Amino acid sequence: MDTPIYIDTYFRVESGYDGGRMPEEKAGRFFDEVKRLFTETGFSIKENKYKDGCPVSIR
Repeated sequence: MDTPIYIDTYFRVESGYDGGRMPEEKAGRFFDEVKRLFTETGFSIKENKYKDGCPVSIR
C-alpha cells in the first residue's frame, strides 16, 4: 500500500500589508481572494484557531 507523502509548504503573498495598518475591509477582501485562489486549485481552507491568525490551506 502506498504511504501518503505530506509536504509542509509556506506561501508568502505580497499584499501591500503595512505592519497591521491595512484597513479591515481591504484585509477581508485580500483573504477572500487568497481563499478563492487556493480553493480553485484543489486546496481546502481551514480557519486558524487564533482569531487574528492566517487561514491554513490543505491539499
